[in-house]
Amino acid sequence: SKRGSSSSSSSKRSSKMPCLATVSNDRIAVTETCGKFNRTLGPGLHPIWCCVGECVAGDVSTRVQQLDVICETKTRDNVFCHATVSVQYEVRKDQVYDAFYKLTDPKSQMTAYVYDVVRSSLPRIDLDNVYDQKDEIAKAINDELG
Repeated sequence: SKRGSSSSSSSKRSSKMPCLATVSNDRIAVTETCGKFNRTLGPGLHPIWCCVGECVAGDVSTRVQQLDVICETKTRDNVFCHATVSVQYEVRKDQVYDAFYKLTDPKSQMTAYVYDVVRSSLPRIDLDNVYDQKDEIAKAINDELG
């Protein structure tokens, strides 16, 4: 009788103990409880309530990243050119949920937007004026990626 009561009280104590998760300085972790979004975790050491089904589902980088996109298109004066567009991006801390759950392949999606803008902008510009118009093209890409 004593054994049974002591083992049940120790299991009650251990069921209340959290697991621990560490998050690096350049990441934000996403936790789920029983497969449903629960919360985000910033850098540091955090308790995870494993006993109720909470787990770390993954993490998102908060570093500024760069995506280089090379587009081949024709200018207004019928000259084919290769335009290299470098997009620097980062996940905003208030949009970690969207970045983790709503985007399947963010780099491919951003590449498609860049292609659309470049291929719709450059055919209206002569080759000699492409460099002069780079700020307008950059603004159009920024507006599209928003």
